[in-house]
Parts: sequence; structure tokens; C-alpha cells
Amino acid sequence: MEIHDISKLELAIYFGLSIIINSFGNALTVALNLGSPLWTATCVNVSQTIHWSLGNIMGDLGCIIDHH
Repeated sequence: MEIHDISKLELAIYFGLSIIINSFGNALTVALNLGSPLWTATCVNVSQTIHWSLGNIMGDLGCIIDHH
């Protein structure tokens, strides 16, 4: 069995592809309410309560929590 060295370009492509696949899976989990981590579930609930977009809530809460 021959071992193939991965070039930096291939590594970057695989890394980018893995981030896209991971983010797509996370988005589906949130959108379909299939069970989310505490942070994401909190953002979804707050978003539905005050009728703001989920992206704005996640960004705002991230900034608030990061500064404390």
C-alpha cells in the first residue's frame, strides 16, 4: 500500500469542504429542531420570543457573553 502525501492545496480544499458540510449539518439540526446544543437552543428560543433573526441573536449574545 502506497502512502500519498497531501499537498497544501488539497489540504485547504478538504478543510474548506469539511467546514461547509459541518455548517450545513448544524443548520439543518437547528432548522428542523432535532436537538441542539444549549447555546444554539437558547438562541432559537430567544429569536422566536422577540421575533429577531436567528443570526442577529447569535451574534448579539456571542458579543455579550464574550465581554463578560
